This record gives sequence, C-alpha cells and structure tokens, in this order.
Amino acid sequence: MSRIYVPTRGLGDWRALLADPEKHWRAGYSAMAAARSWEAADGLPPEIAAMFVTNAELLLAIPEHKVALPGGRRESQCDVFALVRDGNETVSLAVEAKVAEPFDRTIGDWLRNASDGKRTRLAAICELLGCPPPPDDLYYQLFHRTAAAILEAKRFGTDTAAMVVHSFVSVASDPHFSILRPWNSRARLAP
Repeated sequence: MSRIYVPTRGLGDWRALLADPEKHWRAGYSAMAAARSWEAADGLPPEIAAMFVTNAELLLAIPEHKVALPGGRRESQCDVFALVRDGNETVSLAVEAKVAEPFDRTIGDWLRNASDGKRTRLAAICELLGCPPPPDDLYYQLFHRTAAAILEAKRFGTDTAAMVVHSFVSVASDPHFSILRPWNSRARLAP
C-alpha cells in the first residue's frame, strides 16, 4: 500500500477506493452517504463537528483508510480516517459510517471455529484497548475500528484517539444506534 495520498476531486474518487465498487456504491448505503457528507462539508460534517468541545478543525481526511492490525491478513478499513485539531489537541479519528447496514458479526460469530490468527488479533486488540476479552454479543467491527484509531494515534503522535459511528439514520428508526449516544469513545493517550 502506498503512503502517498491524493486529494479527492469528488465522489468518484471515493468509489474507486472501495473493495468492491459495484457492490458497495449504492444510494442508501454507508459508502455513498459518507462520501456525500464529507465532500459537501467545509471541513468536518456538522454532526461530527458537534461532538468536539471547541470549533474543531479538520486537518486531513482519508477515505477508505486501511490500518494493519496484528494477527491476521486483513486490515481494518476505516470509512474515513481524520486528523482533527480540537483546541490544543490533535485527535486521531476513525469513522465507521452506517445507514441501514449491520455492524457485521458479533465477536462470538467471528470467533466461531477461529484460527490462531484471529485469537492473536483479538488478544492484541484487547491489550491495545486495555480491556478484558469482550462478551460474545458485542460487535467485532467496533473493536477493530477503535483499535485502528489508537494505532494511528500512535503513528501520527496525536494527543487522543476516537472512534465514531457516523450514522445516517435516526436513533428512532434503528435501535442499534441508541447505544452510541452520548459520544464517549474518546481516549487520552498516555505519553
């Protein structure tokens, strides 16, 4: 994977970065909704900006950003990875966009007939997050995306890391999103 990033010229550049552009690029799905929201914003989309204490400034946003995780062959692919200036702090922000898609598999489903690599990966994620092995009914996607935010915070030397679900549905229409309010996933990194 190249470490050279090219600024987007519009929605088509986001589509080209998808694992399967034909399958994943559709109206009413997260990839297109995220692209439209972030491209239309002058900086951070308003619902993301509202989560910060100060008038936060978007420094850099990378669509479909891949972050290598220990123990496995597949990277965590953030719908958007952003560096955000919030007052005197810089935040590593991993964004998972959702419209009506589920959060993929639960940890229990993901671990069913698990390889040694999967067990190593989950142990490494738990160590990174400073948590015990999570219950089987939590979504694995939320754990590895949060790990991606922390790994990138360490790589870029930011003050804090955050993982956010950028929801394009109302909480009333999808009860799965009610657990994400209020936003409290930001963690200060130890020096």
